[in-house]
Amino acid sequence: MMPLVIGGVGGSGTRIPAEFAQEAGVQLGETNYALDARAFVWHDETWMHLWLAGPLPAAGEEAMTNSWQICLKKHIEGLDLSRPWGWKSPRSVLNLRFLHKQLPDMRFVHIVRNGLDMACSPNENQPSRYADLVSLASSVRKLTWPEQRIAYWAEVNKRAADYGESMMGDGYFRIRYEDLLAGELAPLLAFINQKEATPALMARCLRKLKPPGTVGRWRETFSLRQADPLAALAGGQLERFGYNR
Repeated sequence: MMPLVIGGVGGSGTRIPAEFAQEAGVQLGETNYALDARAFVWHDETWMHLWLAGPLPAAGEEAMTNSWQICLKKHIEGLDLSRPWGWKSPRSVLNLRFLHKQLPDMRFVHIVRNGLDMACSPNENQPSRYADLVSLASSVRKLTWPEQRIAYWAEVNKRAADYGESMMGDGYFRIRYEDLLAGELAPLLAFINQKEATPALMARCLRKLKPPGTVGRWRETFSLRQADPLAALAGGQLERFGYNR
């Protein structure tokens, strides 16, 4: 079975498609409270900075691959690989090219949330660690924290979308967090399930939707005058992903 991998910038709502995947019978292995796969945490902590700062020399990429394969073996222990399986790891959006090289038949769910909302997100895990490696190089640390966040959001999502669209074909699926909350589940469930979702599956997934009060929070945080330069830092990615102020 082709593995299903779920990723996105931290705070984008990756837990929702992971819950839907479980409802559809996808085995996600051992997870934490957020349904993140535990087996890959050590690998990401060890290698992600080096990967993003790359390119790695051949010996370094070989060592990274060996490390990842050990983690994959741990993840699939106890899983029935004749049935749907995969994992959720938000940081997989950062090394999608690497993952696809290891698993050419993988399918990837890329979830995107409004970059202006992400600019005032309390989730600091990814941008605090990787902003200087993926967005604006050394100059990113001279930006304000909201500016760093949206620059990071734009570059990470751009890289993943560019790679997915150009290299993964039908194995790449992108959906906006806001569309999920609006109940537009059928395309995602068809991708996860590899067939049209049954009414029963749709109903179970709809019951899991609990829209937070944080959608559109940027309007309460930034004035339009403050939002304009943030949008400019996104370099057209807000519009690309369908976000219009």
